[in-house]
Amino acid sequence: MSNDGLQQPTMQLSANGPDRELDEDHGKDDSIQMLEIHAEDRIPLRNEQSPSPSRRRWTTTNTAAPTTDDVTQALMSVDDHVDPSGPEPPDPRRRGSSSPVSAVLSPDHGSAIAITLVLVVNAIILAVLLFSGPSLLSETDRTHHASFAPLLYDPKQLTLHYLPVKAGKSVAVVDSHLIRANSSVDGGIEISDWTTGHVRSQVPFGRVKWLTTIPGTPWIAAWSSIWSELTLFQVDTLARLKKVAAAWEGDEDAVGICAGTSGAGDQVVALLQKGGAVQIYRIVSQADSVVLQKMRVVTVLTHLNEVMTSCAIDGTASYRIVVATTAGNLLSVDIAIVSDQRALIAADSRPDYAHFRLNWPITAMTVFYLMNSTVPNLLTYSSHPDHLGGVFSVIAPTLPGLKSDSTKRLWRVLGTFSLDGLVGKVTSLVVVPARPDLALAAAGNALVVHGGQVPPTDDGTLFIAIDPILSDLGISSGSISNGAAPGLLTSCLNTSCGPLAFCPASGPASCACFDGFSGQMCDKPVCVDDCRGRGHCLGPNSCNCIAPYTGPSCRDIGVEPAVTLRPSMLVSHGVAVDNDDAEIYVHPRDPAGSVVLGTTKSRGGDGGLHVWTMDGREVWFAPVPKGSGLNSVSVLAGVPVGSGKGRKLDLVLAGVRGERNAIATWRIDPDAVLHNAKLDVDHLTSTHELKRILAPVGNHLVDLDPADIAVYGSCTLSYQPRGTPPSARRHYLFMTTKTGIVHQFRVELDGPTDADMEPSVRFTRVRHWTVGFGTQLENCVGDPDSGSLYIGEEAVGVWMHPLGLLSEPEPVPTLAVPEPDPVSRRYIFPLGRRPGQAPAAPILLDSTPLVNPHGQLHRDVEGLGLYRDPRGQGRHMLVVSSQGSNSFNIYELGAADPPPLVASLSIVSGAKGDAVTKTDSLAVTSAAVGPGFEHGVLVVHDDATTDPWDLARVEPNASFKVVAWGEILAGMSAASI
Repeated sequence: MSNDGLQQPTMQLSANGPDRELDEDHGKDDSIQMLEIHAEDRIPLRNEQSPSPSRRRWTTTNTAAPTTDDVTQALMSVDDHVDPSGPEPPDPRRRGSSSPVSAVLSPDHGSAIAITLVLVVNAIILAVLLFSGPSLLSETDRTHHASFAPLLYDPKQLTLHYLPVKAGKSVAVVDSHLIRANSSVDGGIEISDWTTGHVRSQVPFGRVKWLTTIPGTPWIAAWSSIWSELTLFQVDTLARLKKVAAAWEGDEDAVGICAGTSGAGDQVVALLQKGGAVQIYRIVSQADSVVLQKMRVVTVLTHLNEVMTSCAIDGTASYRIVVATTAGNLLSVDIAIVSDQRALIAADSRPDYAHFRLNWPITAMTVFYLMNSTVPNLLTYSSHPDHLGGVFSVIAPTLPGLKSDSTKRLWRVLGTFSLDGLVGKVTSLVVVPARPDLALAAAGNALVVHGGQVPPTDDGTLFIAIDPILSDLGISSGSISNGAAPGLLTSCLNTSCGPLAFCPASGPASCACFDGFSGQMCDKPVCVDDCRGRGHCLGPNSCNCIAPYTGPSCRDIGVEPAVTLRPSMLVSHGVAVDNDDAEIYVHPRDPAGSVVLGTTKSRGGDGGLHVWTMDGREVWFAPVPKGSGLNSVSVLAGVPVGSGKGRKLDLVLAGVRGERNAIATWRIDPDAVLHNAKLDVDHLTSTHELKRILAPVGNHLVDLDPADIAVYGSCTLSYQPRGTPPSARRHYLFMTTKTGIVHQFRVELDGPTDADMEPSVRFTRVRHWTVGFGTQLENCVGDPDSGSLYIGEEAVGVWMHPLGLLSEPEPVPTLAVPEPDPVSRRYIFPLGRRPGQAPAAPILLDSTPLVNPHGQLHRDVEGLGLYRDPRGQGRHMLVVSSQGSNSFNIYELGAADPPPLVASLSIVSGAKGDAVTKTDSLAVTSAAVGPGFEHGVLVVHDDATTDPWDLARVEPNASFKVVAWGEILAGMSAASI
């Protein structure tokens, strides 16, 4: 990836490349890693007291205080510490091993099984990891850690059970029930018979990606990204689910969940959120109810391209969890040890940024191991009686296992195993109930393999017994406990402050209250910002908002949709499962005849571009080749053909993804728009009366080399570059990518001026540059008055590039990205323009808290739109989709630096449409586009069509919602952010 002079951020954590994404399967999972927590410095290895002739052990003897040079020397001087009677050890310089310790076992575990066990006991390296911090764990170190040969097993000999159904991403076994998560829009929780796979019941719960069992109970905890709700269900013997408790978490989408028993004896649930927050709840059983009581919100440091994937409750401490990430980091997070102080950070020389306080607590977090790939799952096992801790089992490709000291946090490699020839992805670790009827009287622990196949069986779900493997690794597995081992329970609740406080991290006894409580005894419920004066605090962080305000702190203005845009059976066969991006075409002669353009990005044959009138009637559909779909769409008005002295055309450009990686271009016919808008489309029997609104230009699809530009987001902008005459206004297409690079193309039309001939489009790449931190980009929007381009960086925020100050060939200036702050372990990047900054340098207008504690966006940052001042005074408004919080931020441009947030919107359910969730894109105009829309409209993508009073009513089709800007203005007139 070309950085064009941009200094890339240097993180203390390790990340696997700049464009790693969190995909549906978290990568290919074919090997299991074992990590053990132990109370002693030295854990006897299996058979160590009487090693067999076939097993040799090499050790290091350096006991001095470790330094970086010591580590290097230890890696490079293996031969100095070799048992002379043993075979020649492997060369770590050649093999990339993280330790000069190796051993080989050849036990008799079935004729088809060959087992290789690699054991590492290099205390020097581990001590460096402990005392020197994660910055010493470089890419080289991570390669060392990931190069151990695994134990190989024949899955046919270990298959415990097979079901002819796919397990899905998240699965649990409760009694005789197999419980699976169906993450589709209209999906839910499916309960099957564990013996036969027969579906017993299905409970609607849209986009439920994550669920987990609560050990020792008939409960499961599940997360729905549509409802933004963490829900506790009880599973009865008849496979019915009863809602027991729920907690609403609307600021960020979840990326993982785990539950278990803490070292303090509580049943706790941890919810991992995409923006780096971990919400910690404990389950409190009362006389007639169960409550999910939030204990704390902690912020976990991750790279901007790194997302948490899974977690486990670590029972060796009162409240500690282990978190895994897409970059292969394993983090130990102490929930109870959080400083009550806020660090003062020197961020810039500008007075108002010279020092400011962080708005998150400092979390006690340790990176204790680095891997070479995504870790999709981990769980906790109880251990044999002489162990005080537990065993972590980590699902990841070919990785070593670790042992640890629960006090000194020393981790050692224990072992890795692989299932030879297994087809499918390991998704979960579960406790399989004993079933005498299936000869499973003592079933024990099992891996669940999604799409599991041991030829010649069909594609389905395999349960692979791992207790024999654990025994080979010297582990007495017991059962999965998801938390504390017996005898370890310790309390970190501050009894002197009541039951709603942690022990203080340091200093005199003081109350560290649970989230939502304050006071000397932590018995006073409080709300965020005291509900902003727009409502009443009913309980801990629970506001009763006064209309039109909504949200957990009454921050948002609630507005209702005026129109819902849906596909028609006549025009597009009623199919629009994956609507994505919207654009508004303002009719040049009759603004009331304007239309909305909307893409469908699905690649199953229904991808294409829809056209709707402002009252919601579909009047045209332009398909794209099967196997491809459309992502972003934009309009370029008044593009001249040829020399520019002849006709000018309005163009529609869209990115094509799938089998084609291309730019699609249509000519839009204003006359056809008005003609079709006059028809009673809903009562037509054929499309013959419709005129073609979108006509492909001569070279309709222009293919791009995916190795150079992989099509993703796009937008258009017509402006006058510096140094060109007013008549030289030029037209551009900008393409954003997942690698952080934006490409700028000049758009021109070639061909005869004859109106009967379709011209061809020509794209000339003018420049490309890396935006911001160089992570995944989303949508963009341009200001034709100033030539400024606004770009959304998904995890970071919104950048403004004043391109109108540059001539066309000039390179775009970039800013050096700072290193993370050493105190907060966070990026601190100022918002707005900094003193001495070049006029054409980019500006971060607003951000997520990942890069600035004052950021008011929640990842992912998605759609952008520009509401141009209808008075012509240049006071435009920028609208940004803050996808994680299902809200839309509105900033007034030109009012101040950085631009102030003047309103935050939530689109709520009303008579003309349901509430909007997980918006990808949006479009806005200030033109009077019809009755009721005299001040313009906001059009947004809605991920799912829902009914807030009936969870079963979730439709699979996405849609677009039209909101009258006049309603937004009415709410803004009374609002004060």
